[in-house]
Amino acid sequence: SYTMHPYRPRWCLARVRQLYGFSLNILTQAMSYFLTGQIDEVVVGGNFGTETMGHYHIASDVGPSPTYELTEPMARSLFPIYAKLSHQPGELSGAYLHALSAIAVLACASGAGIFSVAEPLVLAVLGEKWANTAPLMSWLALAMAMMVIGNTCFAVLNATGRERLALRLTCLRTLVLGVLIVPVAAGLSVEAVAATRFAVMAAFLPVFLAFTARVLDLSPLDPWRAIWRPAAAALLMATTLALLPVDAVPHAAPQLIIEVTVGAVVFVCGLIGLWLLAGRPAGFERTALGFLVGLRRGLVQP
Repeated sequence: SYTMHPYRPRWCLARVRQLYGFSLNILTQAMSYFLTGQIDEVVVGGNFGTETMGHYHIASDVGPSPTYELTEPMARSLFPIYAKLSHQPGELSGAYLHALSAIAVLACASGAGIFSVAEPLVLAVLGEKWANTAPLMSWLALAMAMMVIGNTCFAVLNATGRERLALRLTCLRTLVLGVLIVPVAAGLSVEAVAATRFAVMAAFLPVFLAFTARVLDLSPLDPWRAIWRPAAAALLMATTLALLPVDAVPHAAPQLIIEVTVGAVVFVCGLIGLWLLAGRPAGFERTALGFLVGLRRGLVQP
């Protein structure tokens, strides 16, 4: 068969160094992701009591979960798409900006939403004994939103052969997080630890976006054009919920239902309104509305 056809799989070590080098970089990135997700819990466990550690663990489990579960399936599917488009710069840039827009909408909505409803959520679901978890949950939810938006850069860097740059960036973020959290935990409160995590994730977001824009030969403002509308809609939602007079409602569960309903309406209306004011640019909003219109037309057809 090797004589009849020139191409058959053969044992070859010509690219073994490249293969194992890439695999090692990806493995080290995964280890850095893990440390980034766990380092604050380790520090809290070493500096505070078991009760505080329990509150922080619950907050870090419940608060970021909606954002992670909404965005992670999409994030996992991006690398093979980017790899296929790696030799088509225009298509790759468009795919990245579209994915960034979608992830930003989901992350901003869920992160700011959990931040705004953390107190009634904790009281309604966990009970009053876990009330101290609410402020921690708020900060950690925002931190996860910043993190998943920033992490969109790594699939692009890995797919375009810049896995070493991706490794340096993620390790630098882990290092800075660890260096800052240790003294904060030793001298301040556990809430300050959660706030520090958010601050680090927010500080590295523009760095990651800048490197990605440079790799894709985009304008430094292009990624921000995909992010600003969901970020502004999330800010509008959080402000509205902060001013909403729900204290008159006697129980946490009705408060939660009211705030979730109002927050969802404000976020969607704000996002669509900003998209219209911006001139209906390409992004998640156009795709979502197109899908809904097509679905409606499909339902009304005989």
